[in-house]
Amino acid sequence: MTNFDKDFRDGTVIGSLLQKYANVNVLKRMKMICSSEEDYKENAHTLCESLAEIGLQNHITPKDIYHPLQR
Repeated sequence: MTNFDKDFRDGTVIGSLLQKYANVNVLKRMKMICSSEEDYKENAHTLCESLAEIGLQNHITPKDIYHPLQR
């Protein structure tokens, strides 16, 4: 990883962690290479849906993932 915000933007890093942690096959439903803003949005929505499926409480919205703000 070279840029924290941009490297997490496609959601695949978080998806990999979720898959290992909860044995949820989320990566199958995600695009590994995002070529448009819609790809990023779809991945973010898929990731948030997967978090809800396993009952993990969070305050992350899809926009937090596909449009990160450096803080």
